[in-house]
Amino acid sequence: MTALRLTDSSRLPTRSDLALAVSLLAVAVLSGFFVDANRPDTVDPSTWWHWALIAIPPMLVAVRRVNPTLVVVLATVAQSAIWVVNLPEVLLPVMVILYTAAADDDRQGLHVAVAASAVLTIVTGIGVLIADDVTLYQLPLIVLTCGTAIVLGVNATRQRRIAEELATEVTEVRLRGEHERSQAVTEERSHIARELHDVIGHTLSVIAVRAEAADRVAQNRPEAAREAVSHIAGAARSALDQTRRVLAGLRQSGPADLAPAPDLHATRQLVTDLTDAGVTVNFAEDGCDDHTPPEVVAGGAHRIVQESLTNAIKHGGPDIAIDVHLACSATELDIRVTNTLGTPIGAAPPGVEGAGLAGMAERAEILGGTFKAHQESGRFVIHATLPTGPDRIERTAT
Repeated sequence: MTALRLTDSSRLPTRSDLALAVSLLAVAVLSGFFVDANRPDTVDPSTWWHWALIAIPPMLVAVRRVNPTLVVVLATVAQSAIWVVNLPEVLLPVMVILYTAAADDDRQGLHVAVAASAVLTIVTGIGVLIADDVTLYQLPLIVLTCGTAIVLGVNATRQRRIAEELATEVTEVRLRGEHERSQAVTEERSHIARELHDVIGHTLSVIAVRAEAADRVAQNRPEAAREAVSHIAGAARSALDQTRRVLAGLRQSGPADLAPAPDLHATRQLVTDLTDAGVTVNFAEDGCDDHTPPEVVAGGAHRIVQESLTNAIKHGGPDIAIDVHLACSATELDIRVTNTLGTPIGAAPPGVEGAGLAGMAERAEILGGTFKAHQESGRFVIHATLPTGPDRIERTAT
């Protein structure tokens, strides 16, 4: 069973409520002193309870927000008593109370306001039947007056809810925008970190191999040592140029002046450079002349091969032997990199995560492919498959 709500301390009378109540009380008191001459049957307030009855509706206006349901009930009873006694009336306080009840978030307030309007209409109807000073035109006047107050209250509630919903939507849009911007920044940083890792990591590995080779032949073959040093300088300059291009993408609001994405030719050249540096790399490819992969796939394959070779050199040393095999078809590019000697490619120092493997897996996933790093017959294998067929875009999107 629905009960009257207890007083809510958060809805105590405000200064504006008290000021409104005082103003309406002054109007009610003045109406008691200056009785309408057109209504000779109106009783002049002559006792204290007459004045108390006249003052009740205006005084209830001050506390109408504290408990709208109870205030509506008391105001309806007081207004009905004023009509029965034929005291001077001021209907405005009751209208304000009905409006507040109808505008309350609780539907109970609206129901009570409608019920109070019905009671006031019935009392007026009875007055039309039994009282000479109550005319028929007052009946629709009461209905329209009470109905207007209720409709205004309902509209106020609706507008308040719409405003709250709009505020919530604005907040959600702002938070979603901030999240998207933050996510975009994170993704861009991850992309830059991956590019720098691939470029600098591989070049430093090549530099390390050539430096060790130069150190071994420095006494017996000084010309070869000088050639190795020259290659080291060239590799360092190349890494510096590529690093500048990557960083340019951070400083420019528009597209950065980046070099074209590496293709299969760049991958072949990568293997050739390592071979020239003294690393044993066995390279083989099948079908790549007949089925050239898209540029973005070839670029991803180049980075995967580059990182695999870098890890092999880093963890296996210059004497490691590596097999690289690319198989191109109409639907996919299969990449297989195997180290046959030394420490497994993916081995990282204790307590350090292998960023290279994670980066390769991320590249394959972005391109809609698969990636796997595992040991096989005493060797460590990097195996990635990148789709190249017509369904590549759909697979990438999903």
